[in-house]
Amino acid sequence: MAAYVPKLQHQLNGGKTAGEDCVVRASSTGVDWATQGAKVPTVSDFRKRARNATTGLNTEEAHRALRSYDTPAETGGHSDIVANRYLRQPKAELRERVKGDRYIVLWMSYAVLNDTRPGLSGDPRFRGSHAVGILGQRVREGTVEWRVFDSLADGRRKGIAKGPDWWPRWLVEATAAGFTKSSDTWTGVVIAASRDVSSS
Repeated sequence: MAAYVPKLQHQLNGGKTAGEDCVVRASSTGVDWATQGAKVPTVSDFRKRARNATTGLNTEEAHRALRSYDTPAETGGHSDIVANRYLRQPKAELRERVKGDRYIVLWMSYAVLNDTRPGLSGDPRFRGSHAVGILGQRVREGTVEWRVFDSLADGRRKGIAKGPDWWPRWLVEATAAGFTKSSDTWTGVVIAASRDVSSS
């Protein structure tokens, strides 16, 4: 599963809920990854399963929707999506999940990103809460980096990042801490790759 890289789903596509779809897009990218492209949920389908038609999703709603992709017919011959919620957990737990070949839907503060690394931003004026996908780790020039799937990073104009992109691990952790208001914690939903039914 580690070799498959899902396509970044862009958020600002003109839909009625586009401005509130960061969790939907990050989570749907996770389903794409877990099923190796067999299932890429639409905004309307994911929101229906989350039972939230209009506003930003919380961890409980995202978790509910993710776990609903539970039949081989939906996932192209795979078993159910395995997802778990983590609320205000130590950052050491997040590091283990990233290293363990997991896709993380991570709640974060865009104000911290814009104040710290605006060159990676998908919206220099946004300072609210947001969610991104995290998948994969590498070390570049001695710095640990994580691949970030930010639905706002669509390169729509000059000065807007185009993702997915590699962020320093410390930056991801700082934006996560900005959301939880605690220097050592994070909140999110961790997705494990579903097993192929033929091998179970």
